Amino acid sequence: MIRKLVIAVVVLAIVVLAGAGWLYWASRRVPEFYTTALADDPVELKRDSDALLRQASNLVNDARKTGRWEATFTTAEINGWLAVDLVENHGGAIPAEFHHPRVALAPDSASLGVQYDGPDASTVIWVEGDMYVTAPNVVALRIRKARAGAVPLPMNELIDRLARAAKDLNLQLDQSQVDGDPLLLLTLPPSRDENDDELRLEKLELREGALYVAGRTESTRAKPIKSGPPKIDD
Repeated sequence: MIRKLVIAVVVLAIVVLAGAGWLYWASRRVPEFYTTALADDPVELKRDSDALLRQASNLVNDARKTGRWEATFTTAEINGWLAVDLVENHGGAIPAEFHHPRVALAPDSASLGVQYDGPDASTVIWVEGDMYVTAPNVVALRIRKARAGAVPLPMNELIDRLARAAKDLNLQLDQSQVDGDPLLLLTLPPSRDENDDELRLEKLELREGALYVAGRTESTRAKPIKSGPPKIDD
């Protein structure tokens, strides 16, 4: 009896250790898109970051004019900005334990990965999903996967964190589902330029290696009433 008990304990211990080993190995796995993005040349990253900033500046100037505006940002430009300008000029925008955020874009699919170095773990956290506009200034975020390496993350916890972040930023966030996937509807606050014209985001489209955005700036100023020559009675 004692011998069987010892064998059972040993087997159980081996199973637990094997499970812990698998969990550690799985948490250390890095998605291919993230490995590829981290291999980019620093010189090219700086060039792409500058290109995104120029595009963003042009987009802002276009949005100041009444009418339609649009822009396309490539994966390389976004990753360049994340690697250079975000670090140099917006270092406090993300928590200190997160490093080297990178993205990969494809039609109907976006992946975001970031290195996490916390007191209890070191892994790459990544999310895969889709994003699009459902109505002017309403952005839909569909989350298909959330992983720490190869280990699934609790989706409810992720949604709660996003909801708290949206609340801190005074953004309206509504929750729904699409085929079992969480769907977050983020309503952007009304935006107006210095002329009090209204900016409307109308399209957000994932393309192969790029993100396309488009919208319209509408004037809220009353149009002057045209008056003709005074009527002369017969």
